[in-house]
Amino acid sequence: MISVNTLNILIRFLSRKDNYEIFYGSELDAKKHFFGFKVEFKWVSEEWEYEMPELIEIGLEKLNKNKKIIAWMESIADPRNRLFTSQDKFDNFIDNINSIIRKDGYELNNDNQIIKHSFVNDSKENWKGALWALADELREHKKNGKFDTYRECYDYGVKKYLHKDKPIKSKSLENEFHKARAKGIVEL
Repeated sequence: MISVNTLNILIRFLSRKDNYEIFYGSELDAKKHFFGFKVEFKWVSEEWEYEMPELIEIGLEKLNKNKKIIAWMESIADPRNRLFTSQDKFDNFIDNINSIIRKDGYELNNDNQIIKHSFVNDSKENWKGALWALADELREHKKNGKFDTYRECYDYGVKKYLHKDKPIKSKSLENEFHKARAKGIVEL
């Protein structure tokens, strides 16, 4: 499952004709492909059918809800789709998909499989304790004169630490410290 923000960007990107034409020749192709992932579209009327952007929006929302969107993306990245467009256009398409899903920690690798990255980074120390405790430790840098503000301390922590293998935000450090202080766990 991907975040709502990533899903919306993906929908906008894939709803563009020059992008969906890489893997769908018609609305019928799209419906069949989505149906292969157990996504069905409600019949609207005899005179009106879904346009491709609507099919993609409805299909991707259902796929994400059913946690099948990753498998669907792997299927559209199938190298056989290169037969229907230029190599450069297909490679650019894959690069754009990667730039969209990377924000959620996913990446389409060279084997056309989407992998989820853990945010382990050798250059950052992985803090396994409570986030408020890290914030409290970082605040010592201001007290020792290394930084002028607590915000600078938190920014330093963002650059130096991960929290349980995930990136940290300065605001999260600040919020967690103040929550701990309100509970009487830490002192100023």
